[in-house]
Amino acid sequence: PPPIPIAHAPQAGKKSRRRSHIAMTFRDLRLRGILSVYSGSRRRRHQVIRSLPMKEIFVFHVRLEDISPPIWRRLELRAEGTFWHLHCAIQDAMTWDDKHLHEFRFPSGDTAARIGIPGFDEFEGDVDVLASWEMPLKHWFVTVADRCSYVYDFGDEWAHTVTLESRRPAEAGGRYPRCTGGERRAPPED
Repeated sequence: PPPIPIAHAPQAGKKSRRRSHIAMTFRDLRLRGILSVYSGSRRRRHQVIRSLPMKEIFVFHVRLEDISPPIWRRLELRAEGTFWHLHCAIQDAMTWDDKHLHEFRFPSGDTAARIGIPGFDEFEGDVDVLASWEMPLKHWFVTVADRCSYVYDFGDEWAHTVTLESRRPAEAGGRYPRCTGGERRAPPED
């Protein structure tokens, strides 16, 4: 079936009840059967980050490049999270199933830092890929407007611009990660 836009997500047990906002957590979407439940290791990583004391969150704007009108999402994540958490949040917000490799790219001088899954799709002379589950977001996104590229599916080369829109204190009792805005459906995953 085609992906359901977050704004029109049906609730469990209801036929077509609409929500008036899209500030739903990814857990809410999974409980309503809109997003599939991913591998156990990913769920455990999300549970581990939930147990940390929350001080600050990052608000990211994620935009799929070279598409008009734009496809974008606004995501809120804990500052203590890693690039793996950001990758999972993007996958959930775009309603993709994480079937392809991914990579975050930071241009720096003559070389580029690459963060993803080490050991896959590397060639001699390439910059080493840093493990996404070991790289904290707060070490790379230091100031507002810091940005990087997120590439998903190296065959189709879906490039995204990830921009840090703001840093703010976490809400008491807030559940993160969550998607608080967006436009248009993401392209279907092959």
